[in-house]
Amino acid sequence: MSLRQKFYLFICSITLLLPQSLIADADKDVSFFVIGKTPAYLQDSGGKLSYEKHYLFAEIFLKDGGGVKSATLFPPEGGKFKSMDFQHAGHVWKVERQDFGSLEELDKAFPDGDYELTIETAAGNKYRETVALRFPGNVREFTQTISIYFYQGGHLIGQESIDPEQDLLIAWSPFNKGHQDPRGISDDLIFAISSDCNDQPFARTALPFVAIPALSYNDSQFRIPADRLQPGSRYELVVEHAEMVDTKKMDNGIIGLATFPTITKTSFRTSGPANTDCPVQ
Repeated sequence: MSLRQKFYLFICSITLLLPQSLIADADKDVSFFVIGKTPAYLQDSGGKLSYEKHYLFAEIFLKDGGGVKSATLFPPEGGKFKSMDFQHAGHVWKVERQDFGSLEELDKAFPDGDYELTIETAAGNKYRETVALRFPGNVREFTQTISIYFYQGGHLIGQESIDPEQDLLIAWSPFNKGHQDPRGISDDLIFAISSDCNDQPFARTALPFVAIPALSYNDSQFRIPADRLQPGSRYELVVEHAEMVDTKKMDNGIIGLATFPTITKTSFRTSGPANTDCPVQ
């Protein structure tokens, strides 16, 4: 199960809320969509980072009870695809993720530029929206690679020896390119999500435009309560720093985001006898 599928499964029960100023004329099905390119890194138990891949993603997030009949992404001309259909995946619709071994390969298949999106909602409304996925000032630089740190009892600890009877504080290196949105729609955001040994998300930060506020670029930590941890278990963790390069609030109330996030994935293990509810680790 991919990181973004985990996000989808975990937010299905959360009601998506738009600002009050949008409610009167807002579309009843779609909350927001996001398109982005990202590098992904792996962090080992010693804290060493290694490159994994680059990829493109595009997602449409629905309101509670909302639906979409069909949606299509139209990348800029000159790339590998003329169009890509979105597929239903729980509370969202998404295109099939495209992985590449370098930014150069990703750019060749999906150039920077205007990405157009067409949506037909469950209510029969049809929209055609565009966001600009371009590096600011044409400086092709992602935000700094993220290092992840683990704390218990106020002390930095190894990620292979977590005490399941104490709250776990997860921290990360600063979001060096983080900034406020001059349009006031969405500042740069931070996401963290942890999944258990059965690949089910059990602790995460919020997405934007929901009842629970999302973390912004100024936030530096995320707490997992002890009562969510089990002894002798391995958990997966992902932290994402999302630099927004275009934000739009459409007349229909739908919000469009274009982003160049950086992602680091790692794992941690709790002490104690092996959890028998987990697969062999």
